[in-house]
Amino acid sequence: MTYVYDEVGGGNGIDQDDIMAALDRACTNSTAQLKVQCGEIVIPAGTYTLTDTVFLTGDEAAPSATTNEGIWSFHLRGAGGGYSTQGKTAAQSGQCKTILKWDGSSAEPMIHVHGGRDGIISGMCLLLDGDQDGTTGTPPASVGILITADTTGSENEPSVGMQIKEVSINGFSSSYTNSNTHTSTCILAAPDDYSGDPPYATQSQVDDLSVIESDLACHRGVVLAQGNAGGVMLDGNRFSYEDMGVWVEDSDVTIRGGYSVTRADANESDGGAEATACQDTDAFLYIDANADHVGFYDHRLEADCGVGILTTGVRDDQTIVMNVELAVGGADAYGCTDLYDTGGPPQTSGSPDGYCDSDGTTVNGQNAIIDYAHQGLFYFVGFLGIRNDEIFANDAVYLHPGTGRLEFCERSNIDSWTSGTFQVSADAYSQECTQNGLRLEASSAPEIRLTSSTGADQVAITLSDNGSTTDMNFKVDDSTGDDNTYLTIDGANEAIYLLKPMVGSSTAFIRAPARVLESAGGFMASNVFYVATATADYTLPSCADSTNIGAYQKILVGDAVTASIVLKDPLNEIIKYPGLSLGVGDELDSSGSAGDYVEMYCLQVNTWWVVNNVGTFADGGPDD
Repeated sequence: MTYVYDEVGGGNGIDQDDIMAALDRACTNSTAQLKVQCGEIVIPAGTYTLTDTVFLTGDEAAPSATTNEGIWSFHLRGAGGGYSTQGKTAAQSGQCKTILKWDGSSAEPMIHVHGGRDGIISGMCLLLDGDQDGTTGTPPASVGILITADTTGSENEPSVGMQIKEVSINGFSSSYTNSNTHTSTCILAAPDDYSGDPPYATQSQVDDLSVIESDLACHRGVVLAQGNAGGVMLDGNRFSYEDMGVWVEDSDVTIRGGYSVTRADANESDGGAEATACQDTDAFLYIDANADHVGFYDHRLEADCGVGILTTGVRDDQTIVMNVELAVGGADAYGCTDLYDTGGPPQTSGSPDGYCDSDGTTVNGQNAIIDYAHQGLFYFVGFLGIRNDEIFANDAVYLHPGTGRLEFCERSNIDSWTSGTFQVSADAYSQECTQNGLRLEASSAPEIRLTSSTGADQVAITLSDNGSTTDMNFKVDDSTGDDNTYLTIDGANEAIYLLKPMVGSSTAFIRAPARVLESAGGFMASNVFYVATATADYTLPSCADSTNIGAYQKILVGDAVTASIVLKDPLNEIIKYPGLSLGVGDELDSSGSAGDYVEMYCLQVNTWWVVNNVGTFADGGPDD
């Protein structure tokens, strides 16, 4: 074990030069550019200022064109960095024992690992904006921890098996105004010649990177840039982000556990929100078209704006999302007319809850829970919702597959929004849901829209009333929107009916029965096909008011018996049978021939109309 102490600056306190000097003492140099067998390097508790980057590589300098640069088998450890608790960062909750803060002259990374193999950075807190004033004074560091590799030509400098564990990285400033003068990235994996934003032209190789139980509060949490060959694991981390939580450019990644919020969370200590309107490119999981396999498990996201999962182009690999809660805000977070913070206390003007200032721009509602294009496999099992019952300006869930396979199943649940649709495009894909399918709940009429550009696709939807005793109607439109047909699930009678308006009528419906019952007489349930098996009275359901209009009954004489069809309210109801003059309260009797039947509808209050029959039926007079 090697301890870091003030050995270079001579009384100025520990800084980047002292940390790299400790590396020289701890490591063995197999070449001038390659450090090996470094062991554990410990930075004691305290707050220390970095004026330049800590280079964890062979010669404590920025990577050069020299081959075989790197550092192997090391553990740079502080006295405690910690994981967030109760919604606070590690620094706020007092878990930061070793704090490194930036006071450099330019926006550089705080720690730069190049060609790192089997290395660990743990137990410390990094403050990218040491003076917390944005770009007003000393510029903040651009990146908390940068991990690079160079595998072009003969360089042979991959980074393999790096771990970042229990580290808190804060890239924000003291206020939203100061924070939005710069862009911070907590962790960046990239080629050594990276510049600006991905994509990067140079290929590199950063394999088996793990970020474990860390607190990442930056504009961008983790950026996995081009050339990350595989094995990236983000396990149990907390993200507070503004532009994106995880950017997967050219990598495979598994995100497991943890919790994420947007910087626009009005419950944070200074009560502000984003300084600019929410953008539809602000996403927690931002997946480029070239990304490899993405797995997203057991995570909770609460975003006040932007998108939960967003793709920048059509993916040809698979994305598996399981047991994930995605909650995204709608148009106007917390009822604010504007969302801006100047560093002062929260304002109440235009804000019913007092969380918003009154000097900024309006959130424009460019939000979605999922906006995903793919040609591979997209599989989702989880919970979908919105924050604060707000309204989505566009589709809340937009899946636009190419030629791949879409599975959006199990416990997918969209609840409590008053506008916005679930939309699946009509490109070639297959959709399979083996259990609960898609559940849609809303205070007003929800809508599931399945569209086809050619009109030739056949769509099968399985519906369940989940034990409800209330009828549910599902409307099927033809191409003109006329002659609508309704599929009704009758929960009380456990029956399903197909309803179609009769010509010239806005209230009467023709129903096809879905249940057949044998009966030896007695009261009949509405909308059931009965088979009479005994000479007896068969009492019709009520036709007493407008709620009964459209009720259907069919009675088949199953044996050589006499079925007497009687009225439930003989003092007011009547049966209309062509060719007969039945009076109020008169029953309708069969002749006793097996195979005779009669079909009738309640088409007017107190009036049953016989619309079809086989065999002979007679006026039986008043019910006896």
